[in-house]
Amino acid sequence: MVDIPEKKPNSILIVEDQAPLARALMLKLQSAGFNPEVLSDGSEAVNRIKQTHYDLIILDLVMPNKDGFEVLRELRAVDSETPVIIWSNLSQPEDVSRAEALGVHEYWFKYNTPLGGVVDRVGAFFVPT
Repeated sequence: MVDIPEKKPNSILIVEDQAPLARALMLKLQSAGFNPEVLSDGSEAVNRIKQTHYDLIILDLVMPNKDGFEVLRELRAVDSETPVIIWSNLSQPEDVSRAEALGVHEYWFKYNTPLGGVVDRVGAFFVPT
């Protein structure tokens, strides 16, 4: 028997180790009608992704236990469909290229993507109901 992951509409996994930033993003997304969940390290994220389907994942790259690149590798080994947005302060072209090679849909730099802009751009990943 195959386990079918739990499904919530408009579900977003935020993987971010900076607690104040993660909480602010979660609250913004909740107020916009999304169902965000926050995890603070890569190992937790990989375990949770295996249990639950998300419509979108917002992923930092620099995190404890497993970095975002490893999370992406493990996610793509089991799921090539879920859109992933990198939201990171790593801005070197090689970091962007590495993430793109692992199948990210967008790469946002934290320093120039305000929370309101994140909510607006996240909305583009969802079909209106």
